[in-house]
Amino acid sequence: VVGFDIVELCPNPEERASDFVAAKLYYKMLTYKFAGTDEEDEYESNFNETKKGVSKFNTEEDEY
Repeated sequence: VVGFDIVELCPNPEERASDFVAAKLYYKMLTYKFAGTDEEDEYESNFNETKKGVSKFNTEEDEY
């Protein structure tokens, strides 16, 4: 699975079953995506990587 698009399954105020079907489909697609990976395997996660370079924000304490 490379990607999936379920935008068309947005909540419908007249039909409550569509919310459940959309949630179930989303869960099933995530299951297919991560079916072959172990819990310890890395999967496109870059949360721990730090970016080096100049930041546009001031990381120093404010002088006020």
